Amino acid sequence: MAGLFPTGYVKHMMLSMLSFELSTCFLNPREILRLLLGKAGASRSTTFQLLTYAFGATFLLNRIGFGLPRMLAHALATWDNIQTGRTAGWVDGCTGGKPMVVAMVTMPLQATLNIYWAVLIIKIARAKPRSLDRDRDRDE
Repeated sequence: MAGLFPTGYVKHMMLSMLSFELSTCFLNPREILRLLLGKAGASRSTTFQLLTYAFGATFLLNRIGFGLPRMLAHALATWDNIQTGRTAGWVDGCTGGKPMVVAMVTMPLQATLNIYWAVLIIKIARAKPRSLDRDRDRDE
């Protein structure tokens, strides 16, 4: 598994999980616009729509396209480590299998939440298709 995790097993897992937050770069400005313009005003804003699309795209690409396969790889590697007793030093300063057991519980929970949110994002996108040109015309 060394080729699968070139930076080291735990470092790779943590970097993967941190990359999930890339979509937050679009979510936070979107929410600020909603606060400043109100829900109705924000929904008519082209900037708000672009931020919404960027958030949805980065969420789906990062958390589903990249994240789910990474979580599966980490879960399989963690399970293999637990089964073979390779638990010493898994996390600097931690020995034993407890951190691994926690990881085996939290990874499926996180994956379930990401799938749930992805389904909601897709449902909302399909329910309210918007044309940026139509929104631009309305703003002028």
